[in-house]
Amino acid sequence: MMSTFWILCALTASFSLISAQETGLLMETLNILETKHVVLVVPRSQENTSSLLKSIYSQGMTAEMLLEDNIPPDIDEFSYMCTYRNITKKIRNPDGSCMEKEDEILEFKEYGVGKMRFFHLYDRLPLNRPDVVVLVHGPNIWAMNTAATLICDHIFGSWDTLLLYPTVGAVSGSLLAPHVFLGTRVAVIQDQTIQAFMLDSQGFLKFKTVGYWRQSEAAVSLTEPLLPPLRMLEGVNLTAITYENHNLISGRYIHKTGETLGGTLGKMAEVVMWSLKANLYMVWTPPILQRADNCSWIGPFGNMERWENDLDIGPVPLNRERTSAGDFTTFIYLAPAHYIIRFPKPVTDILLVVKIYTPEVWATIVASVFVVALAFWLMWEPPVGLPTTRSRKHATALAFRAIVYQGYDHKPKSNSGMLFGGIFYLTVVVIDYTYNGLMTAVLSTPRFEVMPEKIEDFLTLGFQVWIQKDFSKYHEMKGSPSPVIQQLFREAEIDPRDDLIPPPEVVQRSLEEKITIMGIWPEGALNAYIDYDSKIYGNRGVCMLQKVKEPLHSDVRAWVIPKNSPLLEIINNRMRWMVDTGLMWKYYLEAEEPQCLPPPSKPPGPQPFSIKQLGAAFIILMSGCTAAMLSFIVEHLLGCINA
Repeated sequence: MMSTFWILCALTASFSLISAQETGLLMETLNILETKHVVLVVPRSQENTSSLLKSIYSQGMTAEMLLEDNIPPDIDEFSYMCTYRNITKKIRNPDGSCMEKEDEILEFKEYGVGKMRFFHLYDRLPLNRPDVVVLVHGPNIWAMNTAATLICDHIFGSWDTLLLYPTVGAVSGSLLAPHVFLGTRVAVIQDQTIQAFMLDSQGFLKFKTVGYWRQSEAAVSLTEPLLPPLRMLEGVNLTAITYENHNLISGRYIHKTGETLGGTLGKMAEVVMWSLKANLYMVWTPPILQRADNCSWIGPFGNMERWENDLDIGPVPLNRERTSAGDFTTFIYLAPAHYIIRFPKPVTDILLVVKIYTPEVWATIVASVFVVALAFWLMWEPPVGLPTTRSRKHATALAFRAIVYQGYDHKPKSNSGMLFGGIFYLTVVVIDYTYNGLMTAVLSTPRFEVMPEKIEDFLTLGFQVWIQKDFSKYHEMKGSPSPVIQQLFREAEIDPRDDLIPPPEVVQRSLEEKITIMGIWPEGALNAYIDYDSKIYGNRGVCMLQKVKEPLHSDVRAWVIPKNSPLLEIINNRMRWMVDTGLMWKYYLEAEEPQCLPPPSKPPGPQPFSIKQLGAAFIILMSGCTAAMLSFIVEHLLGCINA
């Protein structure tokens, strides 16, 4: 480094532009920041900084000084050191397809006056040194230009600190907002006589962490720790977005109980934030996870993309389209047991329906269908030569045709014709209700002869089950049939440590949980979670019925954090510590069993048939068909006798 020569030159100078009061304010700030080394950036016209350097050395810190050349004497306005460039973005067409469109974004590129380089000081960029402070000290306009140039040169990254200490004029910290990278700490130090409305009699620092906490700005008193949030999050107010209790599954994992959070994810969030001494504020939002007409995300994913919230906590249903959220977010899984269950082979609607009933029931159904088919054959067009009934010819067939065509004016007079016509109409109603989705309760019944009660039972049925191992690893979905999902999780950061494997009791408890997948439709997966303790839906009530467009559906239980957020490292380190100390596993083993929440109020509408109602309709149908067949046979025999 080139520090020795300039430091010796500066120490020999006798004039300082910084007053004793200002020096004390600066030293207090550097001590609060736990600074070990200061890189002092000053204009060449301000070489006499001996007083400041002496103060730095007296505090046990080291320092180096960098003089900036090429500062025009007549500069009178601030010029941003960044420019715009064209990019290609996607927008959604009215027909649902996406197209590319040229747009402009802000690019960090230095230009204009005051160019300087730090490459000769450090062999890698950004610095990523929390104990090194870059102090820009000089006139207001020069300081703003220099600071912007340093930022655009990619000098600063997470944990790095930039201090602006103007000697003349006031500095607005908000002017730096568009240029500061994620996690960069920026403080503007000013004497209270310069901007009294921003400072109290004690002196305040204008503190800004742009891109962190949604580019918010707060005045931090020197009497309090200046930047512990970036290291410990102590006292920091974080906002987490989650979904309202729109279905019974979301409520099982996170819901609000008075002033506290309930559910597995909610309780774990409180434990983690308590250990970090941070304040967590929940923002409840409807579960809108889709793209707008311009292909931008709306809902919680949009909040993450725009940095409007710090976290997204809750079940995140991932499908092919939503995996693109990995471009701007990172998932930290809080659920110690995450299930991805895949059926062993493709199935169809018929195979699904077959699994509803036992073989005995299906034997009865097949026999009944045979009887009905025989009745259709006899009544539609009786064989030539057989005598007709005592009513008009083919009365039942005419009734059947009248119902089918809805315009036939012939009315049957025989008992068998009227009875069979009524039974057929009931059959049409049942089929129509099923087709229009009014029998979802029937469709959501278990597709197994024996209801699986535990996750472990799926292993014996030929299913593949993956269990998420721990809290601090990022989940890797190797079994996903979607190339997009595979690529997303292949690129995810995986903690290589082997000591984060969960204890055997955690794995055993995961296998014994009473959560199951119910079935598959040809167009996608049909997930239903059973809560045996639900008092609302009975012993085998359905918590949620959800369709997606892929044969594999992952309902992520995670914290979603914007990429490059300083929160990622802090929370992940705390997770490792909680796992290592056993605190997280201890909490999970003692956690309450998830329960179904009451369903949200819905407007009155068509209600699905229950199993009992369907059974009653089926019995009536079979009884009617049997009675019609017997009536026809008796009528046929009587006709033969009369003949």
